[in-house]
Amino acid sequence: MSMFTSISLEDIGNAVKLQIVGFDDRMNSLSTVLSFGLNEPAYSKFYNIANDISLAIGGVCLAIAVIMAYTAIVKEGLTLKGDWKKIVTILLRLAITKGLIDSSTQFITWIYSFPAKITSIVIDHTSGKSKMLAEIFKPEDIANGLGITKQSGVIDKFVALQYAKFLGFAFFFLGIIIFIIALARILKIYTLLAFSALAFSKIPLYGIDGCKEYIKEMCALGLQGGIIATTVSLFEVGNTTIASICSTGIYGSLGSIFVLSISMLLLILKSEEIARKVI
Repeated sequence: MSMFTSISLEDIGNAVKLQIVGFDDRMNSLSTVLSFGLNEPAYSKFYNIANDISLAIGGVCLAIAVIMAYTAIVKEGLTLKGDWKKIVTILLRLAITKGLIDSSTQFITWIYSFPAKITSIVIDHTSGKSKMLAEIFKPEDIANGLGITKQSGVIDKFVALQYAKFLGFAFFFLGIIIFIIALARILKIYTLLAFSALAFSKIPLYGIDGCKEYIKEMCALGLQGGIIATTVSLFEVGNTTIASICSTGIYGSLGSIFVLSISMLLLILKSEEIARKVI
């Protein structure tokens, strides 16, 4: 039984606290992947690949735009006898489309910069405004929550330590999931940027409505970073005020942190949907 004798209440609590400290570090570094300009030096390789793809498919997209323009003329049943104004409008759309296809990545980068700036402001405003979880968390809450005291047997302490390690892993897993969401957002942004020329090719037939959803999606992705940052900030603030909202029970600070962590994850999973509703 000597393998159990060294287990203390602090060992049980620190099994979770060490992972919470790591979680704090990951959340602090999250801002670097939430706020960025599409053509910043750190993301230049992503931007160059997206730009190369956009240029490569530009010729095909221009051909699609010409077909769309012809379809618009046929659809309207236009002729040069009295309908020349509408024909000129369609041809102007085609000319605008040509310009947008040629500079699609630069144009979308400019459009994206507006919601990205909002995200940057949100991150600057929320960073360092609340306590780290490691400062809030009390290691003794683990032992108390698991019904362990100094008088508990060594077997009970050993079992409690295993539960504590599982809870610690839950915080490690939570941080990884949040980073996966943030990194997947980056890949989605540059994937959409790579096919921006294709989105503009529909303008001759549908007008601005042809690319409205695409532009809205890019803006929503830009704003999503700010929504994630706000969610994390509210999560950290919530851990300092949850006790005044509802009872945390015998689990103390760990209980509020763990419940709010799951709530934060569910909200972050819906961050893109929320951003679309705001845009």
